[in-house]
This record gives sequence, structure tokens and C-alpha cells, in this order.
Amino acid sequence: MFGKNKRDAYYFDSFVAQCRFSCELAKRTAELLRNFEYEQVKDNLIELHGIEHAADQVQHEIMEHLIKEFIAPLEREDIVLIARELDDLTDCIEDIMINCYEYDLKQVDDVMLKYMDLIEHSCNLLQDLMKKFENFKKDTTLSQSIIEINKHEEEGDRIYREAMHSLFVNENDPKVLIAKKAVYTCLETVMDDIEDLANSVESVIMKNS
Repeated sequence: MFGKNKRDAYYFDSFVAQCRFSCELAKRTAELLRNFEYEQVKDNLIELHGIEHAADQVQHEIMEHLIKEFIAPLEREDIVLIARELDDLTDCIEDIMINCYEYDLKQVDDVMLKYMDLIEHSCNLLQDLMKKFENFKKDTTLSQSIIEINKHEEEGDRIYREAMHSLFVNENDPKVLIAKKAVYTCLETVMDDIEDLANSVESVIMKNS
């Protein structure tokens, strides 16, 4: 059962903190792609990994706290699920720039920038959802947030399909094709992760209603 005391609020506050790192990482990644400098990509990875590492610490603290907890406000497996999915999301956002480096992407295109705008907005919607999570019995806007996230994921699927089709039709350089395909796929996976998180929150709410 959801509680209102300080002990119970710890997990919900931690989910918000994890999501905040995802938003920060998405925002910074978008900035770096909009002002893409090929020679700086390796250095960019160091900066982005610092954000991801800070997010990891929050996830580890949740697990340590849960081990010591006698009675948790949610079922333990649900706390673990959401914490891990939030951690996975942050990892996947970091993977965007990692793919740019590993596949030696020389130039960012409009598809990547459009997708990053969608990811940024979706991360902000997810953070708003996490802030409302604790008060789900009184907050009537949670379902709308989940619907909006699902709509964003559908738009992401559409962008991905069209981008992949165009890539294989028009790109003649195999190295460029492989690099762009890897980045497109990573971007699409981030959107899937955001939708999965929204769906997990919805499932937990239904179990506790």
C-alpha cells in the first residue's frame, strides 16, 4: 500500500532523482548532437558517463535501502523493476553517443536531431509522471501522462521506419549506412524504454488501486 510518511517517500523521491539524471543526460546529448564536433566525441563520452555514473549511485542506494527495509510501500519486485528500468534508460541514453563513437559517425542528420527532441520531451513527461506517482489515488492526470508518452513512442516508431527505409534506399556508403543504422536503432530503443517505464508505473498503480 502506498504511504505518505518519510520512509515511504524515499523510494518515490529516488525514482524522481533517477529520472532527473535521464533528463539531464538526454538534454546534454541533444546539445552535443545539435553542435556535433567529430573530434570531440571521445571527450563527450567522459562527460556523459559522469552523469550516468551518478545515476548508477542512486540505483545502488535504492537496492541497499530495500535490503534493510522491513516494510516497503510497494511490493519489493515492483520497486526493483522500476529502479532497474530507470537505470537501463539512463544507460541507453548514454549509448547514443557511444554508438556515434564506436561506429565512427562523421555527421549528424536531421533524423537524429528530430528523434532527440522527441526523447527530451518524453523524458520530461516521464519525470512529471514520476513526480505524481506517489499520489496516484488523488492525481487524475497520471493516465494522461502515460497516454502522451505512448503517443510519443508511436511517433518515434514512425520516424524510425521512414528513416531506416530512406537510409537503405539512398545511402551508398556502407560505413555511413552501418553507423546511422546503429544510432537510429539506439534512439528507437530509448523511446521503447521510456514507454516500458510508463507501462510499468501503470501496472503498479493498477495493482495497488
